[in-house]
Amino acid sequence: MPQAPGEAGGAGAGALRSANTQELSKVVFNNHSPRCVLPVWLDFEGRPRFYPVLQPRTGRVMHSYRGHLWLFRDAGTNDGLLVNQRELFVAAPDVRKADITLPVLFAGIKQKNRRRSGLKLCVGSRPQECSGTAAGLSSSRSFCHHCS
Repeated sequence: MPQAPGEAGGAGAGALRSANTQELSKVVFNNHSPRCVLPVWLDFEGRPRFYPVLQPRTGRVMHSYRGHLWLFRDAGTNDGLLVNQRELFVAAPDVRKADITLPVLFAGIKQKNRRRSGLKLCVGSRPQECSGTAAGLSSSRSFCHHCS
């Protein structure tokens, strides 16, 4: 389990760091974005450790350990990217893939793109569990099955 401030050996306030475990987690980092991605492991002290860049639309098998924390950044702009629709990836033996995608920057862009494309988007309270488009919605609904 990742350690938080105040626990034994804690780093400064608000610091995240990887747990020091020996339980192997083999995971595939899949870059589904059009950008070059810099994988960043947060070490046991919370310091970022940079790994080789993933080219757009490629993947790489990584050997990590339970409780290791990973962030993914745009290698050119240092913008944060999403992994499995979250900002932080926590390695675990039962998690086999880390799908890296571009974030939705803010709701205004999302709404504008929805109107432009004609796609219906879920506007529910749990969009992090939605795929972005609300597939299978009737014309009278604006929520996916997670949020309805």
